[in-house]
Amino acid sequence: NVPVRVYDFGATQIAAGEVHTCALQSGGGVRCWGSNLWGQLGHPPSYDIPGLIDPTKPVQVPDLADAIQVVVGIGHSCALMGNGTVRCWGWNARGQLGLGDTLNRDTPVEVPGLAGVEEIAAGAVHTCARIGGSIKCWGNNFYGQLGNGTSTGSLTPVDVVGLGGPVVAIAAGGASTCALTSA
Repeated sequence: NVPVRVYDFGATQIAAGEVHTCALQSGGGVRCWGSNLWGQLGHPPSYDIPGLIDPTKPVQVPDLADAIQVVVGIGHSCALMGNGTVRCWGWNARGQLGLGDTLNRDTPVEVPGLAGVEEIAAGAVHTCARIGGSIKCWGNNFYGQLGNGTSTGSLTPVDVVGLGGPVVAIAAGGASTCALTSA
């Protein structure tokens, strides 16, 4: 197969999940395409309204003009905003949106209690944020990917423990999270 150019809208960063993809635009904003079963494209699910959202074309996600990073999981999306807050949307069965419940959202909603966020990462059904030299994570924790010493999930951000030094970068896999410390 040969790679093809999908669309030219000035993308500066791209994030691919299991069923959808999102890109940060150079002039601000986020566009997403692919499955919209849970509203992960930032619009109401279109599986029951043919033609409402064309999954093959990037659609503008509302209210993200000052986004500086975008990440995606299996069916959820999150954006780091220029003011250090985080907004998430899409599938929320395990609390991966960090909103204190398990209701899906089809538009971006600010994650409560987060400020000064410098970087975000999304696994399959969990999300993390780097704030200063520490990390907070939320969502599924079956394999301990939230790093809080338990295997109990969290609907809101919890502190990662035992990192042994200030964190300078984070990454998340399907059911794992890693941190790079200054050491």
